[in-house]
Amino acid sequence: MPVIITSATTHQRVPTSEIPDVLANAAANQTSVTIRATSDTRDREVAGTILRRDGSALIVTLSDDPLPTATTASVYSAVMWIDGVQYAFDTTGASLQSEGEPVLRLQEPAQIDIVERRRASRRPLRAPSRVRLQLADPKRDKPFIAVMMNVSPHGLACRLDAFLAKQLSVGAGLTSFFSLEPNDQTFAFPGRIVNITQGGTPGQAIVGIEFTGDKISKAQEEALSAALTRGMNASS
Repeated sequence: MPVIITSATTHQRVPTSEIPDVLANAAANQTSVTIRATSDTRDREVAGTILRRDGSALIVTLSDDPLPTATTASVYSAVMWIDGVQYAFDTTGASLQSEGEPVLRLQEPAQIDIVERRRASRRPLRAPSRVRLQLADPKRDKPFIAVMMNVSPHGLACRLDAFLAKQLSVGAGLTSFFSLEPNDQTFAFPGRIVNITQGGTPGQAIVGIEFTGDKISKAQEEALSAALTRGMNASS
């Protein structure tokens, strides 16, 4: 199954006084989270959703095969995206009794690291747009076709079938070909895959792509920024 694998960056630590605010924001937006139990010998990562706060704890539902859990405290590692920032933390938790999806109660972590911060906010698209992903690997000449969810001059996120996402890997180089309304201007931006996560819809995956800045001209960035502005104005 697709998992989050973070790119190599220098971690920053969230100030202790701000941890409750970060977790409250995650719960308020029912943020997606990827969790791994350190006791899992198969080293699986499972997707879930933060449902709410319970005192200082987080209640999380798991959408995949349940992790090896127990009613006694176990240690978990978690990764989540909030407002363009990727956070990672370790904490203890225990499974709760539930007749539906498996549920975890995670304790408030003592520390949270900022693993990755996007260089610019990505704008959601007014209408779905297809993006063609052409891997740099010469052995793979057939492109992947995905639905672009958001984009900025520095990267994009797209959705495609999970079985196709399994053929991709974090760090792989590729070129993204896409067009934007209202003028259907076409762009071709080189970049790399920075994360692959399970989508909110079963059988779907979300692929995060960072454009390679040193291979993109200032004129290309400005043209994309202008196209995004035109699209936003057209939808208002």
